[in-house]
Amino acid sequence: MKTTIEQIRKYVESKTSVDISMKTRNREYVDARALYFKLCRENTNASYDQIGSSVNRDYSTVIHSVRHTFDSIYRFNPLIRNLYDDFMPISVAIPESFSKRDIAALIEENIKLRSRIELLEAVNGRIYDLVSKVPEHALNDFFTRASAMVTMLQATRYVEPVKVKELKGAEL
Repeated sequence: MKTTIEQIRKYVESKTSVDISMKTRNREYVDARALYFKLCRENTNASYDQIGSSVNRDYSTVIHSVRHTFDSIYRFNPLIRNLYDDFMPISVAIPESFSKRDIAALIEENIKLRSRIELLEAVNGRIYDLVSKVPEHALNDFFTRASAMVTMLQATRYVEPVKVKELKGAEL
């Protein structure tokens, strides 16, 4: 159940709006290819040669990009950093190739994830209900204001309200 290099290529090209197989050294193309090479190495079983040939490059270009180029691109290009951090591997499920052990592992993972979701819903239910009532177009404003409120509450010390005793028959 691995992501394919074709899926990663579609992801990179759609997010960067460049054709990574073009023969150019323009920065946006080099950065997008470096992202593609790094994601392919981490999320597929493809060899350097297979990855390189998919975009008309040599295997040595892929090796150099993954080992040397990507780190500086990741550090200095916020678009590439966000795309890399946000990438979620796309699993390709081929049911015929699953063994009973694979199926059992998937079922066990599913059960764990469902219980985790239930726990999160129970703990964060009130917040979830509040956020779900906010219109979608106003979500950014809501989170900005909520963040400001949290900062304000952290800056001030909470003081328990003083309870005033009522005196019977006393008039002030």
